[in-house]
Amino acid sequence: MEVTMMEHDAYLELRRRLCGLSVAVTELYRKVAPPTREKWLSTQEVCEALHISQRALQNYRDRGIIPYSTIGSKFYYRETDVERVIREALIRR
Repeated sequence: MEVTMMEHDAYLELRRRLCGLSVAVTELYRKVAPPTREKWLSTQEVCEALHISQRALQNYRDRGIIPYSTIGSKFYYRETDVERVIREALIRR
């Protein structure tokens, strides 16, 4: 194990700067990406909500009827988008 020593005043200055940097990054994040409480649904949850098969959901994705995001090979759908699709009767249940 390697041990590095530093003067107490230098340590306190480093700690103060790191705390300031942390505050600045947090403030920047709030400005750029406001907090959201959006719920994301899996393919299975959307199929159950719409009473459709996974193949039908794929068809709706391909036709641009329902927006989605992917992480790896998994698809996710915003709950608000699914509700909008139901409200607008874009998919008959």
